[in-house]
Amino acid sequence: MPERKNPSETPFGKEWVMFGQHPGLKTEDLLAFEKTRPHDVQVLPGISIGASLFSDFVSGNNYSANTPDDLVEHGQMPETLVAINKQAVDLFLSNKPVVVRSSATDERGGSGIYDSTFFVPTGNQAEDLARLTEAEREVYRSYFREEGRLFRDGQFSQEGMGLLIHPVIGNQYGNHFMPAFSGVFTMINGEMVMKAVPGLGTKAVALNLDNIMRG
Repeated sequence: MPERKNPSETPFGKEWVMFGQHPGLKTEDLLAFEKTRPHDVQVLPGISIGASLFSDFVSGNNYSANTPDDLVEHGQMPETLVAINKQAVDLFLSNKPVVVRSSATDERGGSGIYDSTFFVPTGNQAEDLARLTEAEREVYRSYFREEGRLFRDGQFSQEGMGLLIHPVIGNQYGNHFMPAFSGVFTMINGEMVMKAVPGLGTKAVALNLDNIMRG
């Protein structure tokens, strides 16, 4: 097994690493937010895998708007994305969890519509590559689920889904690794509004999504 990487030797979580074209709205919003830095809030940089790779995935597997989502988890990854993933896993730190997030081209205002998937890199490239690929397929699959179709009002885009990979900032709590707090950050009329909950922010995202759907 390769030696564990030194945190000072990887840019992961310190600077943006961009692959492909059309990073998706979540990534674009973070990049724009980083430039303004309201209230000195720091943006955690990540690895962006653009929606152009999703287009390669869709066309290479002959998927369409009517493809059942359970077929997508077995889809063949394009060679370009396989090569990108090999570069990405070399940036991960052993035993430091990462999250593979959706960054769809239609996701602004739709937090929680598409999946995010967590896993812990081992430092073994083959194992980490398999876990990353599995996580990416899960996010891609969520684009084909009924919830996604309803959110898009039936629309389908071959360049519909970018990926955003972040290190998870947190601490060990028994057998679990998680942040002390997490949630949803929003700017309303120039004022900062945050919904925070202990641990992972799934409940805060659900509350935000519920408010969006009602509004």
